[in-house]
Amino acid sequence: MKKILSMSLILTFIISSSLLVSCSNNDTWQKGDIQNHPKNNLISMQKVQNERADNIKYGKDIYGIVDLKATKVDSQYLNRLSLSDLNDFMNFDDLTEWPKYLPKGFDPQRLIEEGKEKKLNLQEVHDKGYNGAGVGIAMIDQTLLVDHVEIKDNLKFYKAFSKEKEVASMHGVEMASIAVGKNVGVAPNADLYFVAEDCYDYETKEQDFTHAAEDILNIIELNKTLDNKIRVISFSSGYSSKYTEDGKIIKGSVELEEAIRKAEENNIEVLCLIPGNNINKFQSLTRTSYGDVNDFNNYKPYFYTNAPDDTLYVPTDKKTYASFLGEDKYAYDSWGGMSSIVPYVAGLYALACQADNSITFEKFLEVADKTAYESECVSEEYGKQRFRIINPNAIIEELIN
Repeated sequence: MKKILSMSLILTFIISSSLLVSCSNNDTWQKGDIQNHPKNNLISMQKVQNERADNIKYGKDIYGIVDLKATKVDSQYLNRLSLSDLNDFMNFDDLTEWPKYLPKGFDPQRLIEEGKEKKLNLQEVHDKGYNGAGVGIAMIDQTLLVDHVEIKDNLKFYKAFSKEKEVASMHGVEMASIAVGKNVGVAPNADLYFVAEDCYDYETKEQDFTHAAEDILNIIELNKTLDNKIRVISFSSGYSSKYTEDGKIIKGSVELEEAIRKAEENNIEVLCLIPGNNINKFQSLTRTSYGDVNDFNNYKPYFYTNAPDDTLYVPTDKKTYASFLGEDKYAYDSWGGMSSIVPYVAGLYALACQADNSITFEKFLEVADKTAYESECVSEEYGKQRFRIINPNAIIEELIN
C-alpha cells in the first residue's frame, strides 16, 4: 500500500512539474499577441549621462570605447582625442549634442548614416527580393521598444517576463533591429516573435536559464500554428561554461540545452552564446571609417584568432541600430560584440530559408564557407593571417542557381 501511495505521489509530482513547464510564461501563445508597449528610456538616460562627472562621462571602457549617447559634449574634451579615438572608438546617437565646431576629419553624421548602410553587398540581396519575407525569426532578449519604426511593422508577437516590463532596454531593440530592422536589418521583411527575459535570478544573484528554456518550448508550440514558420531563434545570451567558479552547474543550463535539442528536431535553429553552439563559428569584423562598406578589403577582424580557417567574420562593428531612447532614434556603436553576431547570422539564415525553404543550418554553414571572401591581415600576436568574410550575395546566388 505504501509503495502504491508513493508511486501515486511521484506521478502527481511529475504531472505537476510537466504542467508547470508547459504553462509557465503563459500556456497559450498566439500570433498577434502584443502584451504591452514599453516606453522609451530617454528621460532617465539623459539624466544619468549628463549628471556624471567628466572623468566618467568621457572615460574609456575596457575596450577603449567612449560612450557619448544622449550626452551634451564639451568641445574641449573632443579636441583632446585622437582621430582614431573619434572615428574608431566612439559610441553616440541622434541625441548626442555636439559642439558647433568639430575636429577636422570627424563627421558623426556621416558615420551614423554609413552605419545604416547594408554591408558587403547585402543591398543587392534585398534588391533581388530576398528580404526574409515568409520567414519567422524568434528572439529572446531584454525588454523591447515595441513601437520603434524599425521593427513595429515586423513584430507579430511580444511577451515580457522581465522584471522591468514597462521601460525599453538598450539591448532588446538593438538586437531586434539587426535582425529585422526596416532600414538597418539583415532580413527587413521577416516576421519577428519576441520574448523579453532577464535570464537572471534576482534573489540568488546568479544566471538562470530556466525560463529561457521554457520560452523555447513555447516557441516550438507556437510555430506549429503558423503558416510562415519560425526557422531560427536569436538568443544573445549564454555562458562560456556550464559550471560556476565554485563548481555549481549554472541554473537552467541543462533545461536550455534540452530545449535547443527539441527546437532542432522541429526544424528551428537556436543561436546562442553557449559552448558547442553553431554561432561560435562566427566572429565580428571592424572596418575603415568613411570607406566603401561593400568592399571587403576595408574590413578586418576586431579580435584575432589562432584558428582563422575555422572562423567566418561578419560585419557587426561600426553599425547603426535602433535606439531605446526614442521610437525614431538611432545609435551608433563602434563595436557590436558577440551579442550582435547572433541576430546578424539569424537574419542571414532567414534570407537563406527564403531562397531555399528546405535548407538546414548545416547546409547554410557549408554554403557560407564555400562562398566566403578571402582576405589577409597582420596582427601583433599571430602575424600575417588569411581570414574569411561572409558574402551574403554569393550565398543567395549559390542557393538559387
